[in-house]
Amino acid sequence: MGIFDFLKGKKDSDKDNLEVLESKEQMPSFSTLTDGRTQVTYYTSNNKNFYDTVLLTIGEPINLAGKRAYNCVVAWDSENACQMIDYNPIVGKKKDYKGVLLDINYEALQTDPSYAKVLMEKLLDKDRVTSILAEGLKDSPVTPCGKYIGSVEMKNGIWQEHFDYEMGMASHNSKLMVDRREKIKRDKEQRRANEIARRERKIADLKNEINELETGSHFDEI
Repeated sequence: MGIFDFLKGKKDSDKDNLEVLESKEQMPSFSTLTDGRTQVTYYTSNNKNFYDTVLLTIGEPINLAGKRAYNCVVAWDSENACQMIDYNPIVGKKKDYKGVLLDINYEALQTDPSYAKVLMEKLLDKDRVTSILAEGLKDSPVTPCGKYIGSVEMKNGIWQEHFDYEMGMASHNSKLMVDRREKIKRDKEQRRANEIARRERKIADLKNEINELETGSHFDEI
């Protein structure tokens, strides 16, 4: 086989792979975990791994500022490494996961690929989720959010990310988030106290060594 035949074959193979990827991106797949929760698996293109997998496990809805939000777990992984998220903690290789609150349009998620794409690729983008959750651990962020990351709403005929300020404020001021922030403060203070104590011990040891050298006790022992 000549080089041009090889390149043509490679191009055809890449085209086939792209068609497979595009078809898999159309809609997520759904499964039920042993505890009854729904897990949504969604594949997105990635230059390095060919597929990346977004796993969303949907828990029970809660009332957040008088509105509905689902308590969920989201995880990111490559297709070959992904495993089902089964009750906390996630089993197997799945370690990179976050607990989030968001509203979900179940019907649109199951029937509308445009909705699914915005939800799974944009709203649940790893960098976006990580950034929002980091803000939720601050006492006075620019936009209070807690663990609420938003929803996908239809605006001007297009599915778009939406963030409800009242829901973000409610999550930010919830007992869960207040306790988390307090624990972070306590842990930080404890680390600071431990470091101060370590340095004080080191200073004391150095002073003892200096005293021994000055009194000659060190040489007497030799």
